[in-house]
Amino acid sequence: MKHDLRLQRTVTELLLARPNLTRQDILREMPLRPATLCAAVQNLIHAGLVEEPERKGFKTGRRPSPLRLCGGYGCFLGVELDIHETMGVCIDAAGTTLAVARVASGVRPRDINVAKADVGAVISDLRHQLAGGAPPVRGIGFADPGLVDTRHGTAIKAVNIAGWENVPVTEWLHAEFGGDGMVLPAVSAQAYAEAQLAPDPRPDDGLFHMELDVGIGGGLWKSGVLFEGATGCAMEVGHIVVQEGGPLCNCGNRGCLEAIAGLEGLRRRVRELNAGGVFTSLVAESFSFEQLAAAVQCNDKAAVGLAMEVCHSVGVGLAAVVSILNPGIVVFSGGLARLGDRLLNTVRGELVQRCQPQAVQELTLRLSTLPEHGPALGAALAMRNRALLQAAAEI
Repeated sequence: MKHDLRLQRTVTELLLARPNLTRQDILREMPLRPATLCAAVQNLIHAGLVEEPERKGFKTGRRPSPLRLCGGYGCFLGVELDIHETMGVCIDAAGTTLAVARVASGVRPRDINVAKADVGAVISDLRHQLAGGAPPVRGIGFADPGLVDTRHGTAIKAVNIAGWENVPVTEWLHAEFGGDGMVLPAVSAQAYAEAQLAPDPRPDDGLFHMELDVGIGGGLWKSGVLFEGATGCAMEVGHIVVQEGGPLCNCGNRGCLEAIAGLEGLRRRVRELNAGGVFTSLVAESFSFEQLAAAVQCNDKAAVGLAMEVCHSVGVGLAAVVSILNPGIVVFSGGLARLGDRLLNTVRGELVQRCQPQAVQELTLRLSTLPEHGPALGAALAMRNRALLQAAAEI
């Protein structure tokens, strides 16, 4: 029985990684008797986890029928709590998106009570969209904006949301909305989605996601696992010092990458340009990443210079990551990714200068193609995968 349970979990793992495998595909990869695999697959089908819609019998004489995760097994919600808005997505067990929702924070001060109310509103909206014949909601994945203790399901701290500190997120989700729950740092949640939905070959040799936005953070996927670190503080690439004695960062250090390439760091530099009488279309009071990208596109010399400066800083910070972790893929998301090829080419130039050639020669740098709700989607996928694997092992 234990062997069968392990096999059921292994089959589910294979289908999560590579949908539409046939029984013959699995037998080619695993030294099994066909009857042993057949029993495990039938258990998964009877439990509603897997379907084989084209198979009509044990011997059909037709081409092999693909196995698929059964969307009807259940729904999984993913919610991202961000500084400016809360976004949510619902997927079924097959990974199909069924609903998307968002609530903007508006002009209200964002504190823990407002944040919880916004999360509740997003979940309520998703459930309203699902009303009428949808599979049951079996879990909620939560993408948190700050430091997270994933082992205990606790949000440690988010500096931009007052009171969001030592929040028992999974307990709160269960008590307030029912069902199972899990919490991930938002940047890691997007790394999870990037790896699961990658256009590249499966990134088992390591995918590093780097968010370049209001804040700067990173997430590492390696061999099917998100790297968290001993205390949940891994991948804080935004707090690598790239300029000794540089501008003060929110963390208390000086010269952190986030203090230079994050939104407030860029706004500070634009303010200096405006105060110095430099001709530019950039305006500190209304500055945004969209404004920077548009000015660069129009060949605003000051904007181009600022963009090059900040892209070089990103390359310096990333060089430390590449030298230590040697990922196969780096994916950029966030507002600064609007700089496109200018960002990719400048960063690669810095990596070539600062890293071992072997670490850069086959390294893929690309921009994220995920939708805005990428972190919420990653949280939903992580929740879905955990729930399906647990269910497969308990049949």
